[in-house]
Formats: sequence, C-alpha cells, structure tokens
Amino acid sequence: MNILRNALLCVLLLAGNVASASPLLAEAEGDLDRDGMAERVTVENVPPSRASAPPAGQRVINIYRRHGTQWQLWHSASGAVMSEGSGGMLGDAFDNLTIERGCLVVSHYGGGGDARWGMTHRYRYDQGRWRLIGATIEHTELYSSRRTLDFNLATGKAIYTEARQDDSGQDHHTYSVTWHVAVKPVPLGYTPGSQQLRIPGRSFSIGY
Repeated sequence: MNILRNALLCVLLLAGNVASASPLLAEAEGDLDRDGMAERVTVENVPPSRASAPPAGQRVINIYRRHGTQWQLWHSASGAVMSEGSGGMLGDAFDNLTIERGCLVVSHYGGGGDARWGMTHRYRYDQGRWRLIGATIEHTELYSSRRTLDFNLATGKAIYTEARQDDSGQDHHTYSVTWHVAVKPVPLGYTPGSQQLRIPGRSFSIGY
C-alpha cells in the first residue's frame, strides 16, 4: 500500500513540474531598430511536443514589436543560442541575453577542468536584415594562458591576443596581431563557432 501511495505521489509531483515548466530562458527589452520604441526579445526552448521546425531541444530567439498594447512577433531565428549541454562539464552554455547600444548581444560560456571558453556575439538590424556585427571569443587555461579574438565584422577588423596568466590570474601579453578580413554578411541564426578565422603567425584557426 505504501509503495502504491509513494508511486502516486511521484506521478503527481512530476505532473506538477511539467505543468509549471516554462520554455522561457531569458528576455530583454530595448530599441533595436532606432525608432525610439523598445522591442522585446526572448530566448525560448522548443517544447518536445512541437513537431514543426526547428526540432525539439533547440533554442529560438523571438523578437517582438509592440502594436498598441500587444506584443507581435517580428522576427524568429533558431541556431544562434546553443542547445542545453553544449557547455561541456559546465552544462548549459547559454549565459546571457542583453540589448546594448541598439544591438542584440548573446553570450555563451563553457568548458571543463582548467579549460574555459566564452563567446559573445553582437547582432544589429540594418537595412531590413539582422546581421552579426561583432564576435569576441576567449579560450582560457586557468592560471596559465588566455587567447582572445575580437572580430568586428562590420569593418572586417580582427584583433588576436595571447597572454600568460600568473598565479593571481593577472594577464601578461605575449603576442598580439591586428589584421583586416573580407567577410560576407552572417545572419542571425547561424551556429556560434561554426565560422573559422585563420590567425596570422599561428598554425590554427579560431571558430567564431
């Protein structure tokens, strides 16, 4: 009898958790099209019951404009926010969603052991399209080294730096290079890290 009662309690608790679970991961408000009025942006999980694209488990960025007293969907894109578990041992890589200086900013963070990585992407609405205008990528070995790529896709200017870290975490720069790259427009919705940039003077590329 106790086993049956405990099983029933577990079912009720699970049902309550499912009912109360929200697909909303983050939201922000700010002027994205320079019209003096704020837009609303959300990051949401695609629910398992959804059969249409994008597939369940992905995250979707939804951008809303206000019409009267209601928010109406203006733009939707999947792929720009990494899926749950993509952060390695640190779990969910999605870190933050903000609106800064008219740009949509999406941040990720992950790693395992002493290794850490971070990616910040900046998107801007321009001439009727959402485009990636900036990417900052960091790879860190705790108390050992840090590699940083700061790529301005609007101008094509890229800056790469390497630094050695002392025991206090203080950086001491050991290598730096600045160059310009001709790039094609990258839309909102591409997969973070899927584009590669070759680093001058080094035998590797960094995904942005």
